[in-house]
Amino acid sequence: MAWTLCGNNDSAFFNLFRLADKTNFLEYHKLMTENDFEKLHLDIRWTKLLSTVNPRHEIYNDSLAKILSEVRDNDQKYRVRWDSVEAAFGKESMQYKSLIKSTMYFDSVDLVIVTSIIDRFGWLSNNEVGSEGNSALWLVIQHADLETQKKYFPLMQAAVNNGKAQKKDLAYLEDRILMREGKKQLYGTQYHLDKNNQMTLWEVEDPVNLNKRRAEVGLPPM
Repeated sequence: MAWTLCGNNDSAFFNLFRLADKTNFLEYHKLMTENDFEKLHLDIRWTKLLSTVNPRHEIYNDSLAKILSEVRDNDQKYRVRWDSVEAAFGKESMQYKSLIKSTMYFDSVDLVIVTSIIDRFGWLSNNEVGSEGNSALWLVIQHADLETQKKYFPLMQAAVNNGKAQKKDLAYLEDRILMREGKKQLYGTQYHLDKNNQMTLWEVEDPVNLNKRRAEVGLPPM
């Protein structure tokens, strides 16, 4: 991401501290390596900013970040083609079946990688593996079998409590587990094919307060 700092150091720090306090947008390793921030390094506020972004002083692991970034690409690059291939050739076509087969293959490979990393290092934060690496952990578990989802849900829940994972991602995982167990979902993130083969929202618990629950985890209103 290219940054452009406008104005003096005061305005730059004001904007950066706002981002650090209100969002998960800033990443420690990007702050340290981005050339546009070099002129801020000698300011006494720079150390405080770094501590705000990375309060636990976690160490960025470049090798794991690269592995997980590739895992994320594998998870998404086939899924984003599902709709277009289905529309062009149909679900029974060789093209669509081949695409699903490739998706399932990489899902199985990526699941071994991600569970091995989580089991050894725990749930790694943005500061440790970057936003793409952190996202890969959730995506692969989200697309895993129910048993795996239920196994790693408490670990992700603890990661959310420790600021290492996002509430909205956990909401997606919780809803998917509930749907697979035949229960009502809480956040309205999951859809299914109904008897008419149409995508329909899975039944929601207490729909009157749905948007309130969504807001609490950072999801937009339905």
